[in-house]
Amino acid sequence: MALKLGRRRSPEPILVTVQAQAAARAGVAFVAYGEELYLARETPRQFLQLAPPPMAPVKPEKPKPDKAPAPRTLPGTVMLDFPEFLEKAARPRSKDKKGEPSWKSGTRALRRERRKKGREE
Repeated sequence: MALKLGRRRSPEPILVTVQAQAAARAGVAFVAYGEELYLARETPRQFLQLAPPPMAPVKPEKPKPDKAPAPRTLPGTVMLDFPEFLEKAARPRSKDKKGEPSWKSGTRALRRERRKKGREE
């Protein structure tokens, strides 16, 4: 129930255990608030227990792939980076409001301007 109430304020609440009997013997007054909930004006630190911090999951290291030996190149040779080229080719082109590529609408506009100039002359 404490975790349920704590999640109202935080997605990951911290559970604090109160040593209620020892605190009551030391003079801390607990007041019932419902069936399962009790309130205290203040509880000294010595009667509170925090849960141990959660263990961080250990991620196994990924084995590094063996690098193939670099291919021999001749002077003036250009090596292409195919994964990068393919990534760029797979990106969607920018489109305008009509759903057309920007180059297409730009070409249309140029054609219109040429037609207007031809009519004016």
